[in-house]
Amino acid sequence: LIDRLGEGNRFVTFDMPGHGVSTWRDGLDLDGIADDLALWIMENGAAPATIVGHSQGGMIALRLAARYPDAVERLVLVNTSARPEYPERVDAWRARRAALLDTGARNEVLRDVQRMTTAPAWMEAHPTEAASERKVMASHDPASLALALDAAVLDRGDVRPLLDRIK
Repeated sequence: LIDRLGEGNRFVTFDMPGHGVSTWRDGLDLDGIADDLALWIMENGAAPATIVGHSQGGMIALRLAARYPDAVERLVLVNTSARPEYPERVDAWRARRAALLDTGARNEVLRDVQRMTTAPAWMEAHPTEAASERKVMASHDPASLALALDAAVLDRGDVRPLLDRIK
């Protein structure tokens, strides 16, 4: 997106906790990340901002827009949810979480998550990029990934009552 939309625009991307070199800190949750982003936006004079969030990033973007409406001018959400995880899916996610911590099973879990969050047609048309994306995911700290999964899936609260606050 940055390559396609970057000309004449300012983009800031964040290394989401648990994804990349940012580790997870005690007590962090989706609301805390939204608070951190709001603080960054305000301290850097970036408000109002267009916020684009995919998957867990979208869950954080919803919280940011609802709790800090003056910080967000536009909101783009992709493959995300405002509701808690469906109860019938929780056991499968607990198994995926355990597999993230198992070196032998981690790559298959990452492939599984990629299939859930990425359009099949794109993956088929871009196998090299899809493999590169999985390689990046596999390089992340497994314990931080598991904690990010907890926040995004197992401990995710219902923010639908906050949606009417989004401007």
